[in-house]
Amino acid sequence: MSPKNKAIILMLLFYGCRVGELRLAKKSDFDFQKNIWHIPIENHKMGTRSRKSIVRPIIPEIKPFLKTIFSLSPNSCEYAFPSLKGQTYTMLAKGFQTTIPMHVDINIEKRFGVSIPKWSTHDLRRTMRTHISELAPPHICEIMLGHGLPQIWGTYDLNEYLEPQALAYSKWFAKLCAIIDNYERFDIKGCISSDSRNPFLSSQEATALIP
Repeated sequence: MSPKNKAIILMLLFYGCRVGELRLAKKSDFDFQKNIWHIPIENHKMGTRSRKSIVRPIIPEIKPFLKTIFSLSPNSCEYAFPSLKGQTYTMLAKGFQTTIPMHVDINIEKRFGVSIPKWSTHDLRRTMRTHISELAPPHICEIMLGHGLPQIWGTYDLNEYLEPQALAYSKWFAKLCAIIDNYERFDIKGCISSDSRNPFLSSQEATALIP
């Protein structure tokens, strides 16, 4: 699998974002000074209805991973997850992700002899939402997915809850690292022992981002 597709799978698992938000994402949308990923109104499904951008925190743990992803394409390429055709970097086409699960399944069966049920990349968003419910209150979980708060609550509460989001993402990052790197010593809050590595960058099984 290409480094780009590996990165997309991990981003979908970590942020619980939509595939389209990654397809349209530009490197300039990620502010490493303010530690914010800004998804413009026109780049997310709820934008036309909410007329609001999505703002997600960039926690310290994920920052090196993002910078590694961006280094895979030249500075002249504006897209965070571009498609390389010949010598040209372009925006990913719609529906590019539909073949990813099939290739993952084939390689899992070859390597581990395990067949897994049919799935889609959108299922990774559902997986994240299911697990994050153990780590944050429901309204924070919904904001992390880019959903609006219900009815009157959403009308009057315009807080982006960046700090609670960041805390939840840190716990989720730790739990993901524990799962990916085959650790079993983590509790319901996602806390693991301090001797664990960061498999988002270092584990051969997790990403192998560096060619």
